[in-house]
Amino acid sequence: MDLRQVFEAVDYRIGAGAPYQWLCYGDSAALLDLCDIEGVVVGSVIYDTRTQEIYEITAEYTFDNPVCYRWTASEELIRKRREEAVRREVDDTLAWDDTKYTEVEVEEDMLEKLTAIVNHEDFDRRVSIPLDLTLEQELALYRAAHANDMSLNSFVEMVLKETVEKYKDKETGSKLDYNWSTDNPSQTTTKPERKRDSKGRFVKN
Repeated sequence: MDLRQVFEAVDYRIGAGAPYQWLCYGDSAALLDLCDIEGVVVGSVIYDTRTQEIYEITAEYTFDNPVCYRWTASEELIRKRREEAVRREVDDTLAWDDTKYTEVEVEEDMLEKLTAIVNHEDFDRRVSIPLDLTLEQELALYRAAHANDMSLNSFVEMVLKETVEKYKDKETGSKLDYNWSTDNPSQTTTKPERKRDSKGRFVKN
């Protein structure tokens, strides 16, 4: 992923920028705010000012059923960020208050969510999961999906849900209570007023 793709996703609505104060992404990292169609900051991109390499992208939806998505370029960068968070005694999983980051692995998925959020459009709250399958495994999945009269994506999603439920039952001894649709119209919130810390991240009120 490159900066051009991110800028196009937000239609070049870029806000303030500042040097990134943490060291996990190197000494030439900078943070740029990403704005929606009303000019409100709804995300950020952290990149290298020398190479233009992107390290991290966030996109936040703070109204009904708030969520904050985060994409990080590599497992090594995630490890370095987590290690620095421990040293700084910061919870790296928290976006703000009690809202945790939803980690995104697939670049296209992150760009789609970012584009929808900045344009105030509906978006799929589910997260794409990359699967590294052999040809034989792919064919087996296609056959199983066909036998169940389902699309491949729907079949894989069903299998993953059932696997998580069985794992939770085994670990906790209780039935998993999880709203896969993530639609909860009864839960509403207003956009919180937040301050930034020295490295440009939002901090807990």
